Amino acid sequence: MLGTWNSLILVDADSNPGLKGKDLDSAASSAFSLMQRYEEELSKFDPDSEVSLMNSLAASQRVGVSSTLWELLILSKKFWEVSRGTFDPSIAPLMQAWGFDSGHPRVPTESELQSLRAICGFENVSLFEEDSTVSFKKVGVSIDLGAIGKGWIVDRVVEHLQELGVHSGALISGRSTIVCWGQAPQERSWRIGVANPFEPDEPLVELEIESGAISSTAVYEKQFEYDGKTYGHVIDPRTSQPIDSCLAVTVWTPKAVEGDAASTALFVLGRTNGEEVLPDFGRVSALVVEEDSSSWGGLKSTELYSGDPGWNLIR
Repeated sequence: MLGTWNSLILVDADSNPGLKGKDLDSAASSAFSLMQRYEEELSKFDPDSEVSLMNSLAASQRVGVSSTLWELLILSKKFWEVSRGTFDPSIAPLMQAWGFDSGHPRVPTESELQSLRAICGFENVSLFEEDSTVSFKKVGVSIDLGAIGKGWIVDRVVEHLQELGVHSGALISGRSTIVCWGQAPQERSWRIGVANPFEPDEPLVELEIESGAISSTAVYEKQFEYDGKTYGHVIDPRTSQPIDSCLAVTVWTPKAVEGDAASTALFVLGRTNGEEVLPDFGRVSALVVEEDSSSWGGLKSTELYSGDPGWNLIR
């Protein structure tokens, strides 16, 4: 689900006043069922999903959407604005042109990219608050909520578990999204390893975090090489080209949906420009990893903060 593996850690401890034993098993089962339901509603790859229906109709008429999809579209517009357009769920046509969605990557021609740039940009999406309808200003506009939907779904699942009485736990969705709440097993703080972009199975640093979300954007798991150059799957909407100036960004935020947007925007903007927009995302702790031949291991990592740190960094 959510395009990756997913794992739950639900803490069953004497000091934990929440659910125990079989009740935790039942809670985990309902959590995964909820995750699957949301994914079926929001996936652009499912032709019967609400997102697919919107993408097929909104260029010709106003389309009414559910409260779930409406909330995500409003959030998408907000993050598109504060990120200076670098977080943009309307780049679905570009992702398709580069072949990242199909699993058959390719390098598009400049003429292809030029024509696609005309239909990308959230300014082509009209949201009508009075009746929660959506329309597209141009034929070919398409929305991909993958960069924000995953975090939103994880947040909803964690809220569901908390409402059921799970007072401590962690939801891990692949390498990109982790939400922790309460106390870790043995009443310790939650500790998260940040992958080394050159050796992803080895930690670059370890983070001791407070309750909240860790979101990471990197390209080492989804990239291809063509004519001696490596292309990653994170695309700059402004240029329609994959980003090659940054290796990885990891952020802590109170909610995963905020982290999804912030890590993507920082990855595209880079360290200097990203630091300027960071306060617009609220409370964020960020670690930006760049290639630097003069640094140990060929990597340079920089910490950025908006508000109080959400972690203690352990090197």
